[in-house]
Amino acid sequence: MRRWELVGDGSAKFWEAGADGASVQVRYGRIGTAGRVQVKELADPAAAEAHLAKQIAEKERKGYREKGVAAAPTAAPATVTAASAQTGLGSPAGGEPAQPFEGAREDAPEDASEDTAQDAEFAELPDEDAFVLPESWYPLVVPRRGGRVPAGPARPPVDAAAAGELESLRIAKNETWIERVLDDPDSERYLVRAARAYLRGMPDPIGAAAVAAMLRETWQKGGIQQVLDSWIARFGLGFAARAAVASFEFDSGCARPNHHRIGLISEGSGRRELRGAEFGFVLAQGVRQALALADEPEYRSVLAELTAIRTRRDRRAATAFLAPEAPGWVDECLAELPTFGKVSEVSYAQLVHAIGTAEQVARIAQYPLRSWMDWPPSQLPTLADAVGTACVSLFERALDTRYDHDKVRQLALQIAEFPGDEAFRLLLDRIAVRHVRPGLLHAMRRYPVRAVRLLAEFVRQHTGPEAASARQLLVSQVGALRPQLPAVLARLDAGTAEFVAALNVTRQQLPEAGTGTLPELLTSPPWARPRPVRKPKVLAGVTADDTAQLLWKDGESEQWQEGRSTPWSSFGPGFDWAAEARTRLTEAGSLWYGAELLAHGPEGIVGRYLADWRPGEYWNAAESLRPVVARFGLAALPLLRDGAAAQPGHVVPLLLPFRDATVAAVMADALVRLKSHRATARSWFVRHGLAGALLVVPNAVGRAGRARSAAESALRLVAAEQGADALLAAVQERYGEAVAAVVAAALSADPLVNALPARMPEFPDWLLLGALPQLVLRSGEALPRSAVRQVVTMMTLSKLRDPYPGLPLVAELLRPESAAAFAWTLFEEWRQAGMPAADSWALYVLGEWGDDGTARRLAPVLREWPGAGAHHRAVEGLDVLAAIGSDVALLQLHGIAQRVKFKALKSRAQEKVAEIAEALGLTADQLGDRLVPDLGLDADGTTVVDYGARTFRVGFDEQLRPFVLDAAGKRRTDLPAPGAADDPQLAPVERKRFAALKKDVRTLAADRLNRLEAAMLAGRTWTAAEFRTLLVDHPLLRHLVRRLVWTTAEIAFRVTGDRTFTDVHDAAFTLSEDAVVRLAHPLHLGADLAAWTELFARHELRQPFRQLARPVVALTAEEAAGHRLHRFEGAKVPVGRLLGLTKRGWQRGTPEDAGVERWFHKPLPDGRHLVLDLDPGIYVGAVAEFAEQTFRAVFVDTRAYDYRASREYRERFADLDAVTASELLADLEELTAD
Repeated sequence: MRRWELVGDGSAKFWEAGADGASVQVRYGRIGTAGRVQVKELADPAAAEAHLAKQIAEKERKGYREKGVAAAPTAAPATVTAASAQTGLGSPAGGEPAQPFEGAREDAPEDASEDTAQDAEFAELPDEDAFVLPESWYPLVVPRRGGRVPAGPARPPVDAAAAGELESLRIAKNETWIERVLDDPDSERYLVRAARAYLRGMPDPIGAAAVAAMLRETWQKGGIQQVLDSWIARFGLGFAARAAVASFEFDSGCARPNHHRIGLISEGSGRRELRGAEFGFVLAQGVRQALALADEPEYRSVLAELTAIRTRRDRRAATAFLAPEAPGWVDECLAELPTFGKVSEVSYAQLVHAIGTAEQVARIAQYPLRSWMDWPPSQLPTLADAVGTACVSLFERALDTRYDHDKVRQLALQIAEFPGDEAFRLLLDRIAVRHVRPGLLHAMRRYPVRAVRLLAEFVRQHTGPEAASARQLLVSQVGALRPQLPAVLARLDAGTAEFVAALNVTRQQLPEAGTGTLPELLTSPPWARPRPVRKPKVLAGVTADDTAQLLWKDGESEQWQEGRSTPWSSFGPGFDWAAEARTRLTEAGSLWYGAELLAHGPEGIVGRYLADWRPGEYWNAAESLRPVVARFGLAALPLLRDGAAAQPGHVVPLLLPFRDATVAAVMADALVRLKSHRATARSWFVRHGLAGALLVVPNAVGRAGRARSAAESALRLVAAEQGADALLAAVQERYGEAVAAVVAAALSADPLVNALPARMPEFPDWLLLGALPQLVLRSGEALPRSAVRQVVTMMTLSKLRDPYPGLPLVAELLRPESAAAFAWTLFEEWRQAGMPAADSWALYVLGEWGDDGTARRLAPVLREWPGAGAHHRAVEGLDVLAAIGSDVALLQLHGIAQRVKFKALKSRAQEKVAEIAEALGLTADQLGDRLVPDLGLDADGTTVVDYGARTFRVGFDEQLRPFVLDAAGKRRTDLPAPGAADDPQLAPVERKRFAALKKDVRTLAADRLNRLEAAMLAGRTWTAAEFRTLLVDHPLLRHLVRRLVWTTAEIAFRVTGDRTFTDVHDAAFTLSEDAVVRLAHPLHLGADLAAWTELFARHELRQPFRQLARPVVALTAEEAAGHRLHRFEGAKVPVGRLLGLTKRGWQRGTPEDAGVERWFHKPLPDGRHLVLDLDPGIYVGAVAEFAEQTFRAVFVDTRAYDYRASREYRERFADLDAVTASELLADLEELTAD
């Protein structure tokens, strides 16, 4: 068979193929493995040859390069035949024969898993010392005369006359712009003279370069190469070379049509930035290629012309770039580097492309660039072609570039191709850099033994998060190398080998189950077989109800009405709303400004324009239009419909409360096509249920296409939520039996086949199956590697809250703890790979296979992600916690909703909690109470820890501190470590359970204390039954409850140790069944406050938070009548003390211009805010920039924003209840105290 390879940019794959009679055999996989063999039977030898030719063409289009005749594999490859791939599916419903799926490729089974089709990641250990320039780099290498990378075929000749005529036409077309540039006062006079001379017909190289840069067509695809071809045809290669040198002498970007800065601008011989030299580099690369292909006389002639213009150091660097092989040119430029002062980025890049020896690399490395922001990706491959691995150290600083993550990722992948410890350490030292991580993973695949050695060295020499990450990578690598581990250990020094051998991953593996005992889903999955053709029946004339409805949830409209917190400052007294609306709302102008007018203007004036107003774009509509939708309701729907058609990604969230056929179609489309809004679309169908589903039925029975597929997906979702029978009954009642029959056929299709996409996703290249723990069946055997691959493929097909239907079936076969461990390890591998967005399923699957332990480990990760630029992932993680659904998972979700430093994540968590509560018929607070688990404790708040030979009773005291009693009832300081006489299996598990229990109690206690204090301040109430069941009788919370004072409408009371109630005189008190209970604020206790304080002191009851000792402060009469608290204005406060208020429910303001938060505020009941107007404000990301903040104004309003004296303020402090006012004043007094 013939062999092709694809190496580079994260890939190292081979593909071998050959025809034998009517059969085509293919072997494919990762280089260094046995791979997988696929045999396909065709009708006859001619068909086989045609099929083979088609496959070869496709591979070569993908970048595969032929390597000659394939060698025999060193290990037996897995074999899949077309016949075996087709067995087991049977006929679909209705008896139709299985046929190739419409739109699927004939080689789908091969391509579906081609990237890592082999069962072992490393069938043999590769050579880790030789460096061969990857052929995938060849297109990036700027060839040099006599270099190793061929310069390629010569470009076809261009007719000189035709080229001249084309240039004249382009000059005429761009005449206005050319004159504007040439007349600009910033244009250099010598460049203007040269350009005008060229326009008059003089062949001036500088003028030719200047004029070409001013032509719009030059900047179109292939335009610069056309310019070069034209110069060579009309004036010769020497002229083109001199013009290329001249093109570096001005900022070509400023000459480019429609640039924000205009002119032929030169900064002399010290031009520094690459961004203005794109034109020059493309020209110079073309000239260098032409020189590499030129015959000797032409080459010598051009070299002489270039020698004549090497009169300045910038020109010497440019000519060295064009002819790096010219004797002495590069060394002369390197010798001049000390005279540069600040090294020019342009000259540096030119010299890097020109260097040809390791000694020259060392010389230029002495002058590192300050910035690598615009380094071209051709630099490293070009230099590697010339000097090999000696070039690696030169690019260390480029890896630390902060401004172009894509370039950093590409550079890291290039460095990963180099053997040697230096290259690997460059990547390993940046293990925490997300965009370097893919390169590190690729280096681990390319050089597996070196990876084990250097990762082990890193782990042993470092501590902290980076060492933990390196350990995880090391464990993954060793797991993937398990079959070759003896050979790997033999290549390591004794200390490293001992360290690696001690890793848990080297332990004995469980025996694998035979494939004959596994279900067909794991041995011959649906994606490996031809898919059945379903010929859907089309029904015309089916129409949905055209009545639009607006259905708000409780409080939702008010929340949207708050919308943008800052009305534009110009909307003051005397603002002409009518004139402004007439001008701005009758044209396709700014969405933001139009939304401001509609949200804040008089409804009778601005509302009349809403029906016809359409902004020019809908960017950020989800935020800007929320108050408009809340204010105008259904009248805003036409605007949203048009926005959804133009830019659905920005409008979809605004459609949640609307029930309408157009909206339903948009949501169905988003469900399958808009990945970032899939959760919103899902929420819409859950929210509107059967009524919403009925609106997409006409599309579901209409013509085949995207709309029908989307509608069918929506119906399946609703059927899963509401039940297929209920949905079909509703369809039949509304549309009749014929329509219901078509819908029923769509719902009854095989879900395992129906969930498959038209094109299967690629198997993730960052994942090594050997790095994952075994999946243990309930029988105690492990799934074989081939079946594990199918399981991971199912995961790649899964979406958030919408797993591939086969995953639950597989979960039933597995031990739950094994499934959870497998999913978590997979998630960690994804995190180590930099969390590639295309593989977010690694997060989603935690919701399907995760357990309580998963929830505990995931919650801290979600809390930190927004600070690492992963807010969207954190929001998806909230859905994962909700999908796990256990009490512990929901408790973690509720904790994020109550306390997290990132406001957007906290808000989304609160929404998610509210959604769950609504589904259960509860309020969010009621759900929070019910989420408190008993953690497996007995009624007395204790539990038994069983070591086999010994047992201990553990529990928690009144301050929730753990205690341990031995079998004799003697108190111990802690749970002892398992001893020799204890059960070796049971004791470690029990000790681990106790450690988790202590952690859960700490988490629970902190959350409950915050909630109880918040409940006291908000005046939240419980029924008598709720109070007893959820608080008094809870094995842990009762310790908190008995240290607080409670009250009904009639009397204050406390809970005693035996869970009875007494009043302030310690007299027994009976709580009536219809009583309403709340936590007492000192203001509620009046004259009894002192007596309660004395009683708690007498009983030595230490309160969990300040209740009886809480300060009580009142407003003055003047303050109550106004909207400002003048006594605090002008106060100067340390910014750290101010930020400390966020622990009490205060919030930082929205960043305004330059990222400054100009206010700080406390949300109050009834939609009010107490606002602190700050001077100078808090700088986001640099809070210490202004260590002291002055309160310019302290006021109450319905919105949080900076104070404006011109605005009318109608809120008054007298409208606040006494508890709220007291708490605000107490906070401010403490904040401003000296």
